Amino acid sequence: MRPLQVGLANLGEAPAPVTITLATGLVATERPRDEWVLMGGGASSRDLITRKIRLNGAPLASSGGVVPLLRPRRSNSTGPFLAPPKSIAFLRFEHVPEACA
Repeated sequence: MRPLQVGLANLGEAPAPVTITLATGLVATERPRDEWVLMGGGASSRDLITRKIRLNGAPLASSGGVVPLLRPRRSNSTGPFLAPPKSIAFLRFEHVPEACA
């Protein structure tokens, strides 16, 4: 089994629920997943014109030009992924049967 990795962007003004269903009928978003959610870190979380970024709610910054480890947030949710407004997210599902053969 290889992990299923998905990238998505919510450019809207409201949170967007995302359900990922494979052709086999398996709903990937009902399984544990790792999440990396990037949002603007300016005065407003919806401010796209900023040099500040938050990863899973925490400020993201380099130290001496070195980017830190980008640790995911682990979710055991069995519901849809809720993409925050004005965000980019990457999801990894470790225990999903082959999506492509």
